[in-house]
Amino acid sequence: MKNKLKELYDQAVHFHGHPGVFIAIGVRMGLLALKYLNSMGYFDLNALIQTRKKPPYLCLLDGIQISTGSTIGKGNLNFQYSDDEIFGIFKTESGKEIKIVVLPEFLEQIKKQIKDMDRFKMHDVAKQVLQMDEKEIFRVFTPKSRS
Repeated sequence: MKNKLKELYDQAVHFHGHPGVFIAIGVRMGLLALKYLNSMGYFDLNALIQTRKKPPYLCLLDGIQISTGSTIGKGNLNFQYSDDEIFGIFKTESGKEIKIVVLPEFLEQIKKQIKDMDRFKMHDVAKQVLQMDEKEIFRVFTPKSRS
């Protein structure tokens, strides 16, 4: 999984044009959704992402597109803007669903780390994010856990 994670991150960086922490977060979120839903992605997965309306938060979308195959162009990746929590709701064609929330305390930590950092120098922070335990980054809600 570690090699696949790095490979997908590298593809996302190439697609996006520069390294970034939120690209890494998007790749991690997408892979987590695929794992929990036992989905192959692409046409099997629909995603609704809530994020903030500015970079670097928007970069999350490119990581999700690369890791899941859900894309804006195919219409199975949609997004909405909010200054509240950052999350993704992922649904398979068979009806399985999951919500993945980026932990607010993690976001605060990352914001402090990358404040005033040149976007081309974020590679080291992004590599840290790729190696972190998913529970340090996300909270996962299944339909049962929402009640």
